[in-house]
Amino acid sequence: MAENISLLIGSAFLFLALAAVAILARKGRLGGRMHLLLMAVAVALGFILFAPVLPFQLMSFLQGGDQAPQLMAAVLIVAVLALALLMGRLYCGGACPIGSLQELLYLIPGKKVIYADRKKLFAVRGVVLLAMIIAVLAGHSNPLIALGVKSTFSLQASGSSLIFIAILLVSVFWYRPFCRILCPYGALMTISSSKIVIGLRRNQKCVSCSACEKACPTGESYQESAGRDCYLCGRCTQRCKFNAIEYDLKEKKK
Repeated sequence: MAENISLLIGSAFLFLALAAVAILARKGRLGGRMHLLLMAVAVALGFILFAPVLPFQLMSFLQGGDQAPQLMAAVLIVAVLALALLMGRLYCGGACPIGSLQELLYLIPGKKVIYADRKKLFAVRGVVLLAMIIAVLAGHSNPLIALGVKSTFSLQASGSSLIFIAILLVSVFWYRPFCRILCPYGALMTISSSKIVIGLRRNQKCVSCSACEKACPTGESYQESAGRDCYLCGRCTQRCKFNAIEYDLKEKKK
């Protein structure tokens, strides 16, 4: 019963957060105070309710049994992936407790390590996803438990918690390591976001100053990029001095 209630509350927040991220993106306010507040609420719900943590629920769904309310989890998983086909990674941009926590940790001042080879990271992510699916189907165990995701958000002292805490520490220096390598749902989101209809686009005001490219931690601000690894962090729009980046239907060439 408690898990059902947690998922219901998490689901309500999820759809409100998706709408909020889309509105903030449309108004050019990604990365601002409201966006940070939204991510802080997502993190708090992660620790209080462990919801909505769709990567974990995806693995629990594949695992079977009663680890999560299966039907509701399946609806959420499919609905958010379908929305990503149209509007990009709104879930990653402010609704996911894991992603939001890493985003906030990356704001801690310090030297940042930039590695944005999207092709290699996508290949590694694919291998990790395949390994996780094989592990959960063959061993009937959720691999994210071994990585300490649930124990950390449950504030349990364990060896697995130390693994996830180490990953979080890496996120202070390198942008979203869990999201970009280990997250099974994130890997599916990357595929579903490859041909988005609405996304952050350059408009006719662009002067090719490369400010957005230098600000982007994932390398998705380059003109030839599809945007599949855009986490809607807002660094590109904040850095652009010409209002040349919009959350829009299609790219507007100069």
